[in-house]
Amino acid sequence: MDVQPTLQTDSLFVERDTSIKIRHRNKLYYRFNHWPIWIFVFFIAPGPLTFDLFERGFDLRMALWLGPDEWFLIDEAGKDLLADCAKVSALHSAVGISHRNVAFAVTGPAAAAAINAGCPQDLSLEAFPVGAASRTILGKCEIVLLRTAADAFRVECWRSFSDYVFTFLSEAASDAAA
Repeated sequence: MDVQPTLQTDSLFVERDTSIKIRHRNKLYYRFNHWPIWIFVFFIAPGPLTFDLFERGFDLRMALWLGPDEWFLIDEAGKDLLADCAKVSALHSAVGISHRNVAFAVTGPAAAAAINAGCPQDLSLEAFPVGAASRTILGKCEIVLLRTAADAFRVECWRSFSDYVFTFLSEAASDAAA
């Protein structure tokens, strides 16, 4: 009988990422079984939203799709989005993070160049059109980037990174203007 020696320590067990399945439901059959949801999200819902966007332009309330299970809601009018989400009967999870984020407006002919000083994303109008949003990085911190016009962007970051982002964008804007 082979007995392994044991040693008593205060160390913690560290589980490697290779020993865990990242997501159980992110399988092809899961996506196939939910095809009605995908059809609605990508083909039916964008139709009325697109026509509404062309009719009125951007509203003070926006819903930005950042990923398969992630939406970022913005209401510049200051209404209670969580109360509105509570009225929805569909299964969902909503978390208020307005206390965490700070938004900056970056506008002007060199706005894309100023952001690209620290953001690797292609910000050309063809690759990142008006209304596009993504979670990306700027320098050393994570941001949510929204293109509001051909030469205007909204940059959202965590409040604790706001000084860094503001200083970074200010220096990048002065370099881009030169």
